[in-house]
Amino acid sequence: SLIYIANRAKPIRFFLIIAGIAFYLALMTNIDTDVTAKTISDPTRKFYRDVQMLIPSIDENSIVNFELFHDPPLIYRFRSNYPSSALAIFYGLKTHANAVDSKDDLVNAYKRMGSRSTVYSLYVTEDGIIDTSERVRNMLRSL
Repeated sequence: SLIYIANRAKPIRFFLIIAGIAFYLALMTNIDTDVTAKTISDPTRKFYRDVQMLIPSIDENSIVNFELFHDPPLIYRFRSNYPSSALAIFYGLKTHANAVDSKDDLVNAYKRMGSRSTVYSLYVTEDGIIDTSERVRNMLRSL
């Protein structure tokens, strides 16, 4: 243990051991931060930039429906980035956005909000995002 080493070693050697451990931990933290940025932050940022290309602006009354291709890793990654908050951040909203990812949630949100023109829908796959807003608005028209 470090206490044993401190008692047996000269102070300078103990200092060098502690400095070496601190350097190693700092290096590992930096590597972990870089990996996190490349595997989580950068793809999430790109995803929401792609969303903004398809939907240039939304407001607090908009509903954004994400239809997710049935791929468990994709669904996990999508849901773990908190889409309501992420949309609010990327669109500069004061509160969270109305983001849904199921037909039932979409219908309930639509009944609360009541305007088809503020409903947006995107089909999300590993290969990209497809705007399905018109199809979904037409489906809501029949309610």
